[in-house]
Amino acid sequence: MRHTDHRTITTTFAAALGLLALTACPDPGGNDTDTDASEGSTSGDTTAGPTTTNPQTSDTSEGDTTQSPTTGSSSEGTTGEPIGLLPRVIEAIGGEQALGELTQVEIVAAGTRYVADEGYMPGGPAVEASSFDTRTGIDFESGSLRLDITRNPLYIPTGVPFVITELVEGNLGYVDGLENLFGGPPGHDMLSDRWASTVKQQRLLNPHFLLKELLVDPSPASEIGPADFDGVAHERLEVEDAVFPVTLWVDTNTNLITRLTTMENAHLHRDVELDLRYYDWQSTADGVLFPHEVQLWHGGELIHDELRSEVASNPELPADAFALPPESTAVYDEPEAIRGTRNHQHNQLFTSIGIPNDGLQTFIDADEVAPGVWFLGGGSHHTVVVEQASGLVVLEAPLYPQRCEAILDWIDVNLAS
Repeated sequence: MRHTDHRTITTTFAAALGLLALTACPDPGGNDTDTDASEGSTSGDTTAGPTTTNPQTSDTSEGDTTQSPTTGSSSEGTTGEPIGLLPRVIEAIGGEQALGELTQVEIVAAGTRYVADEGYMPGGPAVEASSFDTRTGIDFESGSLRLDITRNPLYIPTGVPFVITELVEGNLGYVDGLENLFGGPPGHDMLSDRWASTVKQQRLLNPHFLLKELLVDPSPASEIGPADFDGVAHERLEVEDAVFPVTLWVDTNTNLITRLTTMENAHLHRDVELDLRYYDWQSTADGVLFPHEVQLWHGGELIHDELRSEVASNPELPADAFALPPESTAVYDEPEAIRGTRNHQHNQLFTSIGIPNDGLQTFIDADEVAPGVWFLGGGSHHTVVVEQASGLVVLEAPLYPQRCEAILDWIDVNLAS
């Protein structure tokens, strides 16, 4: 229960050094926590963010996603009957047999991560967070991942790259190597929100996860009608998802996926659109096609751009490639995993800067630095509370609702009267 009585609390949001304003306190009138994104059609201005040399990249709108299902293209089988969109997508990506026999893949890539809301001017474009080189191993059968990463911090340059390995085995994960600008252990278990975030990121970058699942059970997918993207006719396939439906945008001429859109929660902006762009599809030795450039747009801004120099299907990866080290004591926390899935870019963005923000910062280290002036320390985000005759002033670097609630609880117990 919040105590107001005769005192008033005024909150001023601050973003000290441009590092701390990625996420927000709840808005009494809005979606203030890790909830499912609201239903309905979405569109957004995707012109923000750095430009690339790829001619297919441009701003667009999804259009009305409430149209009646349709088969779209006039592609026909030997009987003259129209072929459904999902079979055409699977055939275009390499065919049912090749996709079904795809068990592992290894991808060598380089690129840049950007971070939104951290520029010098409010509303400015996303700025470079880090460049990276990665060798990613994926086991589609077990869902295991291995990401060998060399990350060069750009937002806070260090001159020394982070060399780390992220491992996912089942529903557990481990980070080997130093990834934090402020130091820390050279290896540590992934908390479940980070584990879920890492898994979701790879599922978005590689739609083969989804297509292999639909190959076994196509029932979650339905056709939702045509739409234009970048001036090109597309058909759309909507797939059920625990957070928000995933829409695959399929080029009518090639039957290849050029775009994936969905929604997730961002603490500062509430529901935002995730927009994946896939370019330059090329065949592997086993006949399955992979895109050689992938972009991830978040709320209309480019935040991840990777160019792939090598893609090897069904490589001979070592048997222990995905194994967590024996010192790992990782445990699975389902509520935290759900939170990581609903807000996955929160974890990825902070990690790309070199300030991992995994888990919940609800602890408060209170210090009265002057009479009536309280510094409420946290991990990466802190708060100042100033007592005045007519109420309290709270200067807040916003993080997420759980920390805001912890601050208000502390005020209720220690200051409100």
